[in-house]
Amino acid sequence: MAALHPPVVRRKDLDFLKQYHQRLTEINPKATAYTYQMLLEDYRLGFVLWWMILITLGTDVLKILETPEGRETPEGKEAEGWGTTMPYMYQAIEDHDCYGMVKRLLSLSN
Repeated sequence: MAALHPPVVRRKDLDFLKQYHQRLTEINPKATAYTYQMLLEDYRLGFVLWWMILITLGTDVLKILETPEGRETPEGKEAEGWGTTMPYMYQAIEDHDCYGMVKRLLSLSN
């Protein structure tokens, strides 16, 4: 997932997505029905989905870190990485204005 990379690396994502979409439509011309804008919206929604999943899982996973013994387990060592990746994910959500997008989508449903 792109959001798990430092922002300086992840911010090249739009260039990659443009190349991906261009190649997709070259390989399959019918794919032009799936516009770059649609791809970008799906990509941005993916950040929101992953953020929700990480928060939901984190409520159980982060309990492991409450004790020194838990931090020494393989699960505890893996959970410590969340301290780095969660801010990366949050920055990706900010960079792509995912909150604004969700607000706009919710307003359409009213």
